[in-house]
Amino acid sequence: MGRACTTNLKLDLGGSARLFPECEKLVLVGLFTCFYAVLVTEATRNAASLDRIINALGGSLLSVAAAPQARQSDSQVVRAVTIHDPHDPGGWPADTMLLAVAISGTAAVARLLREAGAHQATAVVVKAPLEVDEQLREAVTSSGVAVLELARDASWIHLADAVRALVSDEGSGAVSGDLFSVANAVSALFDAPVALEDRSFRVLAWSARQDEADTARVEAILGRQAPSWIVEALQARGVFQQLDTSEEPIFIEPASADALPRMAMAVRAGAKVLGYLWVVVKRPFSAEQRRHLSDVTKVVAVHLLRQRAHQDAHLTLRAEEASSVLSGGSGSADAAARLGITDHKVCVLAAQATAGRDEQDSELRRRAVFDALTLHLGVVRPQAATSQVGEVVYALAPWRAAMPVTQARTESVRMAKDFVRRLQSRLDTNVAVGGVADSADQIPAAREEADRVLRVLRGRPGGGQIATLADVQLQSLLLELADVVHGQGRQLTGPVAELQRHDHEQHTDFVPTLQAYLDACGDVSKAAARVHVHPNTFRHRLRRLQTISGLDLRDPDALLQAHLHLRLAELTPEPHRTYLRHYWGRSRGW
Repeated sequence: MGRACTTNLKLDLGGSARLFPECEKLVLVGLFTCFYAVLVTEATRNAASLDRIINALGGSLLSVAAAPQARQSDSQVVRAVTIHDPHDPGGWPADTMLLAVAISGTAAVARLLREAGAHQATAVVVKAPLEVDEQLREAVTSSGVAVLELARDASWIHLADAVRALVSDEGSGAVSGDLFSVANAVSALFDAPVALEDRSFRVLAWSARQDEADTARVEAILGRQAPSWIVEALQARGVFQQLDTSEEPIFIEPASADALPRMAMAVRAGAKVLGYLWVVVKRPFSAEQRRHLSDVTKVVAVHLLRQRAHQDAHLTLRAEEASSVLSGGSGSADAAARLGITDHKVCVLAAQATAGRDEQDSELRRRAVFDALTLHLGVVRPQAATSQVGEVVYALAPWRAAMPVTQARTESVRMAKDFVRRLQSRLDTNVAVGGVADSADQIPAAREEADRVLRVLRGRPGGGQIATLADVQLQSLLLELADVVHGQGRQLTGPVAELQRHDHEQHTDFVPTLQAYLDACGDVSKAAARVHVHPNTFRHRLRRLQTISGLDLRDPDALLQAHLHLRLAELTPEPHRTYLRHYWGRSRGW
């Protein structure tokens, strides 16, 4: 019923509604009825036809490169979307849309098509451009699998997210998938391309006919996020403040020379703004059209609330289970079983955004990292679970039980790098890749390893860093040693302490001289260049500092002790710390 209603509505609007304005009233009534009919139909289907996906995402994102001649895409369904990993071969469930991220070339695509056909996949997606030759056509025909092209500048992650929303994967996205139906119905009502965004300007759904929109809209759909330049331009003009306070739709002049005007209105639940509905237009709406848009946003609000409630409940439950597994204890094994990760190797990742301007900004950053990491892993590792504990967002990334530990860690690093790269333009985030656990009871230790790595990254300037314990083991051990030394109130003594006292009282530079010597591994010429003195002058200083401190530069144990003392000085709040940082920052390029 929902599908028939949608189809008839589009046909009616394509003709009589524009010729006879009075029909718009009837159409609007049908629109309200149709929204809820589609909702019921979609919630029970848990799949989307290939035609529906192509129509929803086509033009700006997807196009058909080749399809079986006998294909009936309205009867072919997609029930899952999977990223093809050539390093992790295995079967896929039937009716899968396979994203061929690492595949290029006609021959390789043809081989993948035959493999996909053996597993009854529905379609294979490759990045444009793809040359369709006789070999590829034969593979399409024999396998019965369609080949789709993803726009060259489009993101695989965003495509997978959009398809999952349409497919309503695992029953969690029925309402989300229906937002595309809502967008298409609104588009039909106003005879214009439509897009729906949330408060963070993330594109939730869009209608067909986006090829009639401008480059800003296409860019937003490709990235599933409104471009920062247009958001900043509209903010500077006070557009969002106007949208947030207005009870009526507003007309927005083009944001750039090649942009088109918009009619827009905030989608509200009471006084709370949930998002924004954007309609690309050529001129302002009439009073009646404005009234219709105002009515439509009320229906859209219901869909957004249902989507948020369903997603929040699902994510909250998984986050609680993940937190239980990370903490260990009697219930962790059961929680791991409910997450479906008991028969896997599990790598623990810890992510943290750089500090915000204030506590409120920091909390927004933490939430943004949680949302982004949950979305990212939901696509590339669907069984993964995320949880925010304090200021840190943790992820449990499962891998095949038979996968070697080194490979699981390498794949986790690759996944973390991809996440940071995608997020870096919007938010500086550090990600620590912790240990790999063979069982649920080893996960707390894997988390502890991730925490040790993240502590090192947190002490470094800037964000966008990814590391494993092997990358930062020395720094981590020094931090732990500093905890012991300073936690117990111990005072470091010995030759370095004597040099520190002498430099402080006599305004000499013996500590930087020793540091340069150790950093240069005893090479006097390099060490002298670091402190900008002649090598003979540097040798004289070395002799003097040995006389003052009693340090024997020929004793390896004495050199190790001195080096440790100097490194620990970086981690202590003693008065000389600022002085040492000034020198070390200059000599090491900090």
